[in-house]
Amino acid sequence: MKRSALHRWHEKAGATLAEEEGWCVPLRYSSAESEARAVSGSVGICDLSHIHEPLSPYARFLIAGPNARALLSKLTSLNLDTSTAFGAVAHVRSLVTRDKLGFMVMVPRDYAESVWEAVLDAGEEFHITPFGLEAHRRLES
Repeated sequence: MKRSALHRWHEKAGATLAEEEGWCVPLRYSSAESEARAVSGSVGICDLSHIHEPLSPYARFLIAGPNARALLSKLTSLNLDTSTAFGAVAHVRSLVTRDKLGFMVMVPRDYAESVWEAVLDAGEEFHITPFGLEAHRRLES
């Protein structure tokens, strides 16, 4: 089973993990309902490295919620009004694309955990919540 670059972080955070399309993914950290509510009310981060990237050297995560732009603005000088931007996020070369829920951030796998942690640190003032695939599905529907 494949694992994202953030797998150990998910384990340490107590995520409920499951297999999906050959990947070990975080389904939830607490409950899908509370995670979706927290993201809808402020901001959250979700590891989506497994989606459409079976052998990618990149990690992908979603920063979603009404405070996603404010949080990401603390970590980059990229123009977040464009649909796609390439530059630094938390001092790491990144590709940022707009998503209907917020912003998708792609970084090299080797830097995934450091950027993830930088997002969590920058998001403390917004009460950022890591969320799993169950909450992601709720938010998308």
